[in-house]
Amino acid sequence: MYENVFDIFEKSPESLKNRMVVPNTFSGAHPFLYLFNFSVVSSWKKSALTKALMKKYVQDIEDQKASGLACITVSDDGVGAANKFGMKLTGHLNIDGSLEGIYTHRSI
Repeated sequence: MYENVFDIFEKSPESLKNRMVVPNTFSGAHPFLYLFNFSVVSSWKKSALTKALMKKYVQDIEDQKASGLACITVSDDGVGAANKFGMKLTGHLNIDGSLEGIYTHRSI
Protein backbone atom coordinates (compact mmCIF):
# COMPACT_ATOMS: atom_id res chain seq x y z
CA MET A 1 0.00 0.00 0.00
CA TYR A 2 1.22 3.50 -0.73
CA GLU A 3 2.02 5.92 2.09
CA ASN A 4 -0.09 8.50 0.26
CA VAL A 5 -1.34 9.26 -3.25
CA PHE A 6 1.81 11.28 -4.01
CA ASP A 7 3.81 8.05 -3.80
CA ILE A 8 1.98 6.75 -6.89
CA PHE A 9 3.47 9.63 -8.88
CA GLU A 10 6.96 8.62 -7.74
CA LYS A 11 6.83 4.83 -7.36
CA SER A 12 4.14 3.64 -9.76
CA PRO A 13 3.36 6.36 -12.34
CA GLU A 14 2.40 3.72 -14.91
CA SER A 15 -0.66 2.87 -12.78
CA LEU A 16 -2.24 6.28 -13.45
CA LYS A 17 -5.07 6.10 -15.98
CA ASN A 18 -5.91 9.81 -16.31
CA ARG A 19 -4.74 13.21 -15.08
CA MET A 20 -7.73 13.78 -12.79
CA VAL A 21 -5.78 12.82 -9.69
CA VAL A 22 -5.64 14.95 -6.58
CA PRO A 23 -2.80 13.86 -4.27
CA ASN A 24 -3.90 16.24 -1.53
CA THR A 25 -2.65 14.14 1.35
CA PHE A 26 -0.55 15.59 4.12
CA SER A 27 2.77 14.76 5.71
CA GLY A 28 2.38 16.31 9.13
CA ALA A 29 1.47 19.96 8.54
CA HIS A 30 2.88 20.11 5.02
CA PRO A 31 0.70 19.15 2.02
CA PHE A 32 1.69 17.48 -1.21
CA LEU A 33 0.58 19.77 -4.04
CA TYR A 34 -0.65 18.73 -7.46
CA LEU A 35 -0.17 21.56 -9.95
CA PHE A 36 -2.99 21.22 -12.47
CA ASN A 37 -3.75 23.10 -15.66
CA PHE A 38 -1.32 25.98 -15.50
CA SER A 39 -0.61 27.66 -18.82
CA VAL A 40 0.00 31.00 -20.47
CA VAL A 41 -1.56 32.14 -23.75
CA SER A 42 1.16 32.52 -26.38
CA SER A 43 0.57 36.23 -26.99
CA TRP A 44 1.06 36.96 -23.27
CA LYS A 45 4.28 34.98 -22.78
CA LYS A 46 7.14 36.98 -21.28
CA SER A 47 4.88 39.97 -20.66
CA ALA A 48 5.06 41.95 -17.41
CA LEU A 49 1.63 40.64 -16.43
CA THR A 50 2.63 37.01 -16.96
CA LYS A 51 5.88 37.50 -15.05
CA ALA A 52 3.95 39.01 -12.13
CA LEU A 53 1.41 36.16 -12.26
CA MET A 54 4.10 33.48 -12.25
CA LYS A 55 5.98 35.22 -9.44
CA LYS A 56 2.78 35.21 -7.36
CA TYR A 57 2.10 31.58 -8.29
CA VAL A 58 5.58 30.55 -7.13
CA GLN A 59 5.16 32.55 -3.90
CA ASP A 60 1.79 30.90 -3.20
CA ILE A 61 3.37 27.47 -3.67
CA GLU A 62 6.32 28.36 -1.44
CA ASP A 63 3.95 29.69 1.25
CA GLN A 64 2.37 26.23 1.50
CA LYS A 65 5.69 24.77 2.71
CA ALA A 66 4.78 21.68 0.75
CA SER A 67 6.30 18.27 1.31
CA GLY A 68 6.29 17.81 -2.45
CA LEU A 69 4.95 18.82 -5.85
CA ALA A 70 3.49 16.73 -8.66
CA CYS A 71 2.15 17.51 -12.12
CA ILE A 72 1.32 15.92 -15.44
CA THR A 73 2.53 17.90 -18.43
CA VAL A 74 0.70 18.18 -21.73
CA SER A 75 3.04 20.63 -23.51
CA ASP A 76 6.65 21.72 -23.77
CA ASP A 77 5.74 24.80 -21.72
CA GLY A 78 4.49 22.51 -18.95
CA VAL A 79 7.76 20.58 -19.04
CA GLY A 80 9.65 23.86 -18.75
CA ALA A 81 7.56 24.93 -15.76
CA ALA A 82 8.01 21.54 -14.07
CA ASN A 83 11.78 21.84 -14.56
CA LYS A 84 11.79 25.36 -13.10
CA PHE A 85 10.11 23.97 -9.98
CA GLY A 86 12.85 21.35 -9.74
CA MET A 87 10.59 18.45 -10.66
CA LYS A 88 11.96 15.32 -12.28
CA LEU A 89 10.28 13.04 -14.81
CA THR A 90 9.07 9.84 -13.10
CA GLY A 91 7.02 8.32 -15.92
CA HIS A 92 4.42 8.92 -18.59
CA LEU A 93 0.66 8.86 -18.87
CA ASN A 94 -0.76 7.62 -22.17
CA ILE A 95 -3.88 9.59 -23.13
CA ASP A 96 -5.30 8.45 -26.46
CA GLY A 97 -1.83 7.61 -27.78
CA SER A 98 -0.25 10.86 -26.60
CA LEU A 99 2.41 10.54 -23.88
CA GLU A 100 2.23 13.11 -21.09
CA GLY A 101 5.05 13.51 -18.59
CA ILE A 102 4.56 12.77 -14.89
CA TYR A 103 6.82 14.95 -12.73
CA THR A 104 7.48 15.13 -8.99
CA HIS A 105 9.66 16.89 -6.48
CA ARG A 106 9.85 16.29 -2.73
CA SER A 107 10.85 18.63 0.06
CA ILE A 108 10.70 21.98 -1.63
